[in-house]
Amino acid sequence: MHASHPICRAASGSGFGSVSFRRYRPPREIRSVVESVWTFSAGSDGRGLTDYVLPDIGSEIICQTDTAPCIFLRGPQFQLEEIAIPSRACYVGARVRPGAASWFFKVAAKDVCGSRTALDAMCAAMGMGSSEVAIDDAARDVVERFVQTLIDRFRRRGSVARATIATTAVDIISSRHGKISVDAVASALGCSTRHLRRQMIAEIGMGPKAAARIARIRRAVALLGASDQPLAQVALDAGYGDQAHMTREFAALKAPTPATMRRWRESDFAKTPAAAGR
Repeated sequence: MHASHPICRAASGSGFGSVSFRRYRPPREIRSVVESVWTFSAGSDGRGLTDYVLPDIGSEIICQTDTAPCIFLRGPQFQLEEIAIPSRACYVGARVRPGAASWFFKVAAKDVCGSRTALDAMCAAMGMGSSEVAIDDAARDVVERFVQTLIDRFRRRGSVARATIATTAVDIISSRHGKISVDAVASALGCSTRHLRRQMIAEIGMGPKAAARIARIRRAVALLGASDQPLAQVALDAGYGDQAHMTREFAALKAPTPATMRRWRESDFAKTPAAAGR
């Protein structure tokens, strides 16, 4: 289990089959906006899965390509979100760099935070209509068409704006996994904490404290899946004061307890295969 991989659980007693998750390096033309492209598919007996979407500073453009094709923008998430995954689900997605979604789609950052916004025009541009398209090794054209649509839209939009106070602050916070004070971030950028917060809310949709909180829980989840360290040590390595602090923060962000998430690592549903792509 890793913070950048899907965390899925099958319905109790379901005949859950297989889950496949693959991540691809995006073409050079869109790397200033898109961090990665991924595919996800799952098979089950009809009761489906639950996907746990971790709190996230960034956004994702997600295309559902099964029996009910649609495409939407998943904005930054303040809390863990439970999403029902239908049986035989197939998705293609692109992880968008923090702050890029509002620029890319010309929407206010606050309007996409914690939301899923339909992008019907992009779906039509892909020529999907109501057709059913499966994601597997024999259907790489689905990914290619999705990426090409993003490239085309990117070219029409023009070059992404240069690094700003907000995006640089996110880079600093993420690189430190949230283990840095707001004062230290502001000092590194040569601005006041008030100006930093104002810029981040305008461009990212959240302030530095919220971004640091999200960075810490994502770090903690990654550590829970990567080692058998005691929970107390995971808490310290993730930037929490102690294990109790980590547990409270998980609860505040609507996440299962750290112990529960560690147990999920041992289940078949958390062992989602991921393959580096093109």
